[in-house]
Amino acid sequence: MKLKSLFKKIIIPALILIVLVGGYFVFVRSDVSITSVALPPNPEITQAEREILSLLSDLRNIDLSDSLFNSEAFESLVDYGVELSPEPIGRDNPFAPLGEVTVIEE
Repeated sequence: MKLKSLFKKIIIPALILIVLVGGYFVFVRSDVSITSVALPPNPEITQAEREILSLLSDLRNIDLSDSLFNSEAFESLVDYGVELSPEPIGRDNPFAPLGEVTVIEE
């Protein structure tokens, strides 16, 4: 009975407080985005890291167009897919030893 009282008095309000604080940071303080946070300059950045950062900034400037899917060449493509027929289901447990029947409870 004492544990139930402790649960009602301490644990439930603590969980409610955690949910409220989490909600505050998610919904109210959502004005800070990850992309707007700039990293402080680091004098120990290697040449390889500079190249990676340069490539990443170049990737941001790429503009993809969906005009390819409206082109005549794309429309003329032919689907050579094969329709699969349903196959019978095998054993319930394929890793069980042969001859052993496995019963799966639902």
